[in-house]
Amino acid sequence: MIVREEQVTPWHLHWNKTEDIINRGGGNLVIELSNSTEDEQLANTTVHVQIDGITHTIHSKGKVILEPGESITLPPFKP
Repeated sequence: MIVREEQVTPWHLHWNKTEDIINRGGGNLVIELSNSTEDEQLANTTVHVQIDGITHTIHSKGKVILEPGESITLPPFKP
């Protein structure tokens, strides 16, 4: 996926797939994170993700900034 400056992508989730995102571009990539409820609404719970292999805890709707070369691993939905 290519994301251009100021472009916004839609919220989405994966029920069964882990998603790895690598910032291969020349700028920073800002990702807003939230868990999901079973009815696919945004949950108000902390999010646990790995950034370059290190686990981080992010508040619901918190933002992560990936600089060029950095990566994030997003686990699939867990009820």
